[in-house]
Amino acid sequence: MRTWQSSAVCGPVGDEGPGWSSADAIWADAADGVFLVASGYSPEPALFRTDLAQTAAEAARDAFRAAWSAGGASVEARLQAGFAAADARVREVAVRPQGDGGQWTGTAEMAVLAADGPDVWLAHIGTCRVYRAVAGAWRAHTQDHTFADDPRFAELPQADRLVSRRLGFAECPGPSFAREPRGHGAFLLATPLVARGLGARPARTADDPEAALAEVLRAVRPPAGQSAWWRTAIVAR
Repeated sequence: MRTWQSSAVCGPVGDEGPGWSSADAIWADAADGVFLVASGYSPEPALFRTDLAQTAAEAARDAFRAAWSAGGASVEARLQAGFAAADARVREVAVRPQGDGGQWTGTAEMAVLAADGPDVWLAHIGTCRVYRAVAGAWRAHTQDHTFADDPRFAELPQADRLVSRRLGFAECPGPSFAREPRGHGAFLLATPLVARGLGARPARTADDPEAALAEVLRAVRPPAGQSAWWRTAIVAR
């Protein structure tokens, strides 16, 4: 079985401003063939800035990693246990009290790539994505969870930008799982801000994870109107 190689980046770009309400976390274990990106969100950035978002992202990552490391009957079972643990942990720790006795609740999106013999599992919730290098370009192999997929809300303005599933959301559907052949190409895991700026970018250097990641980051620009943002991605092959 071929071993995995990977290159990763996770960190803020620019100075934090009043509207910065997201923060990311990653985990890459090439020896075990599992890779994760998570993006946390704060419902009230003016109060909490990145504190609540960072708590949600790190809680999702740490809970998934602990559940995954505990083992299981199958890769699919370990993925399901990991996402369930991540959701429970975000609900437990990503909260801050409101003055009226209520609470603010952070949420998180997450994508995971996991090796399973000659195959791989692609698992995600929200708009974190897993891409594959196909015919010289990065092609998304996960479908964003947005309200554009719900006929009740599909006509809303920018429904394709309104996220319908997150870890920590109350009573929302769970993650999506897909199994496909590993093949010989590279994979890219990206958090939402990177994914939005990527598009069908060329993957000319996909055989070299470090060079491929640098190529991706050169292609991605900060979101309109934002001087500070999180830039997080993993290339694995």
